[in-house]
Amino acid sequence: MAGGHRWGLMGSSGFFLASNTVASSDGIAALFLVQTAMLVIAVSATLGASLERARLLAMAVFAFLIGALIYPLFANWVWGGGWLAQLGREYGLGHGFVDLAGAGVVHETAGTLALVIAIVLGTRTGRFGKDKKAMPGHNMPFVVLGAILLLLSWTTTNAFSTDMLLPQINSGCRAAVNTLLAAAGGLLTSCFLAGWQKRRPEPALLCRGLLGGAVASCGCNSLLEPWAAFAIGGLAGLLVQGAMTFLEKRRLDDPAGAIATHGVCGAWGVIATGLFANGIAGQGYNGVPDAACGLFYGGGWHQLAAQVIGAVTGFVVVFILGYACLILVQKVLGIRVPIADEIEGLDWPQTGALGYQGDVEPDSKS
Repeated sequence: MAGGHRWGLMGSSGFFLASNTVASSDGIAALFLVQTAMLVIAVSATLGASLERARLLAMAVFAFLIGALIYPLFANWVWGGGWLAQLGREYGLGHGFVDLAGAGVVHETAGTLALVIAIVLGTRTGRFGKDKKAMPGHNMPFVVLGAILLLLSWTTTNAFSTDMLLPQINSGCRAAVNTLLAAAGGLLTSCFLAGWQKRRPEPALLCRGLLGGAVASCGCNSLLEPWAAFAIGGLAGLLVQGAMTFLEKRRLDDPAGAIATHGVCGAWGVIATGLFANGIAGQGYNGVPDAACGLFYGGGWHQLAAQVIGAVTGFVVVFILGYACLILVQKVLGIRVPIADEIEGLDWPQTGALGYQGDVEPDSKS
């Protein structure tokens, strides 16, 4: 409590699922499983920005710091009754910060941390400059397969997490349907954008649009009309391609496109909640009795204000903490591999195993 208002800044109980705490209940165990899945998404998406040039040990330590410090702090503010969740009940800003499936907590966090990696780690050798190389993915069928698997897993995770936060009839089913519709919108606009730019529909471009649309739906997927989910995903498909172009002009190297796909589209998904929440569901969420209602459905600016506060807070706090943690890892362990290893490939130098049949171990080369 401060100034007569509740300010939840950090959790103080339930660590390690201790048996003598409420954390041992079935409900909390289910929440733990969902949060584990979401943390894996956040960390794996983040580390995509470090591909082909980072030391394995350094990135493992950074991943641990994300899971132990950065992600839990922001997640507690949003899903653990923290101060962002209390913006509605304490200050009348809609339902407080609403993020049903992690557009902000998972995806914006991942994109922000990927930006930190791109800044601190630098670009891959030869990526920019006089002899700039596009450096596309080496196995596009695997890229497409990965995008499909991610979409399926996110659809399931979104439905489960939303059903836990909003235990209303068909909330999980609606969330899954809207996730797929948003993904379809992102895929479609990416395809149209390629045609407008007189480009072929490159698989990587289409996959980024597909996943960007799904990410954008995560903010309020069960609070959307189907047409709104499709529209939100469609705009995300344009945003992700625009963000990739912007980052390339600024010479920020993100091989997996995490900054654009997760960061930009996640932030858009957060803001979209304050615009498109349809006022049908959400009663009781974050202690507010009314249904969640965005600007376009007569809810006024209150919910939108809460979403903007949450999006800005998430970016600033995660960026500062992530930058401090990565600089610490850099000072202690070093994070960049030697140029010779980068050019040769990191499979053998970093893991002691070959990535492809036909490769020859360095010690066996003539």
